[in-house]
Amino acid sequence: MSSILELKKLEAEQAAKIVRIQKEYAEKIKAAQELRTQVMDELEALAKKFSCSSINELLTAVGLVNETATVGAAAEAVEVPARKRLSDTEKAKVVEALKGDQTANEIAKQFGVSAGTVNLIKKNAGLTKPRATT
Repeated sequence: MSSILELKKLEAEQAAKIVRIQKEYAEKIKAAQELRTQVMDELEALAKKFSCSSINELLTAVGLVNETATVGAAAEAVEVPARKRLSDTEKAKVVEALKGDQTANEIAKQFGVSAGTVNLIKKNAGLTKPRATT
């Protein structure tokens, strides 16, 4: 009988913990939203102070955002251009470059993609060794 009581006590403690964690999470979300609003208000004030028509113009002027990125009016997120997709021809050129002396990082810079993308192309082309089995 005591084990049932202990189990119920543990369940109650767990439920109380869950409720406490949910409240803390809600408080942190609220604080983050308030901070985001405050930052956006400050950025809007700075944009006006420096005669910029928008936050984007201000951020571009100070070099924090390139011309193609935008900051949502409601401070939702910074949108960046779509990722670069390599055509089959470009992938073939990457494979040829991999057969030379260049590193993945050098090839990545040359084609405007990440080193991970270059290594994935390398793997798909069968240019990597299989993992050792233990």
